Amino acid sequence: MSAVTVWDGKPVTEPGLYDMPELAYHADPVPGGSFSSTMAKQILKSPANLRHYLDSPRVEKKVFDIGHAIHAGVLSVGLELVEIPDELLSGANRSVSSAEAKEWVAGAYLAGQVPLKAHEIAPIQAAVDAVKSHPLAGPIFTNGTPEVSAFAIDPDTGLWLRARFDWVNFDHTLTDLKSANDGEPVKFERKGRDLGYHVQEAFYRHVYGLASGVAAKDFQFATVETSAPYLVDVHAPIDWPLMGESARKKATALYKECMESGEWPGRPAEINYTQSPMWALDEEEIEV
Repeated sequence: MSAVTVWDGKPVTEPGLYDMPELAYHADPVPGGSFSSTMAKQILKSPANLRHYLDSPRVEKKVFDIGHAIHAGVLSVGLELVEIPDELLSGANRSVSSAEAKEWVAGAYLAGQVPLKAHEIAPIQAAVDAVKSHPLAGPIFTNGTPEVSAFAIDPDTGLWLRARFDWVNFDHTLTDLKSANDGEPVKFERKGRDLGYHVQEAFYRHVYGLASGVAAKDFQFATVETSAPYLVDVHAPIDWPLMGESARKKATALYKECMESGEWPGRPAEINYTQSPMWALDEEEIEV
């Protein structure tokens, strides 16, 4: 892979690949700000959705904590996993309900840590072990560099773009690790489209090529289920690059337009005439 620069803690003013802490990346070290794939997925819902996302404080969710912890275990970098002291937990279900417990958890988040209860840690370790021992996914995460941040200037819009890759293999293959309730391939493809993973793929490919000067050889998603038997799959939907690239260009152009106009509209006020996809009609016939 291309050379990665160790971040010096200063604002990022030069395109390239950087080794920097996760929280520093999410704080956006580009003066004036940069556009990310998460922002692209939001603005494709509507500019109003992105404006709300940017103006709202981040809400920590348990699913985020589990995902962060699995990432840290598989990639050997990332946010530190810490166990919430049992004496701070309340009741039979050991909840974080007391003022003292909430203060401790809030402090852990501020310190860039992932606070979890003791009983939540064992399943996470099992998921990590499942990825590492998988015949296809395991070797992926032993040949390359984890958590690489990339910054680049989009030639079409002049906007600064940013992306953070879970894993960059030495052959320029990008891999994104995701925890999932169900990683079954067909379900992943369907849900992944709903969640905008195809947009993420296209955005990451684009930024990597600009930042490194080398086109990504391939892009794949590795999923691990968060409950036993912790099944692991590797996915590379063949039509996502084309679908995602069209959406990426639309999102970037729309963001530039909104930034210049200062207007962040919702969806158009019009009657929406929709038609069910063929797979839905097929399922309905099967049920009948």
